[in-house]
Amino acid sequence: MKEARRKLAEEKVNLEASHCDASRAGLNEPEDLRGLSRYALVDRIAELENGLASSARQSDNVVDQLEVVNPGVELCVEGIHFLNFVEGGMMVTPHEEDGTLAYTTL
Repeated sequence: MKEARRKLAEEKVNLEASHCDASRAGLNEPEDLRGLSRYALVDRIAELENGLASSARQSDNVVDQLEVVNPGVELCVEGIHFLNFVEGGMMVTPHEEDGTLAYTTL
């Protein structure tokens, strides 16, 4: 699930960045976007955003389930976000840096 979230977030950032760059600078679109109309590009971005929203709901559901199966335990949910994932025992969060997706360890 975390790999799917990472791929969705990366694809969304790449699509938005490539479209903005191409529009502003008059650059050629990347090969995988070539031939897409503005409508198709906006539609693809909306599809990715819906996937991210679905991931957010699943993330909230996981926290709710953990609270139910651990009654009396106060869970720390600070730093939990649907785009974050655990890597090497550390919480990692994606962010945009210079138009590309980068990751910060929390």
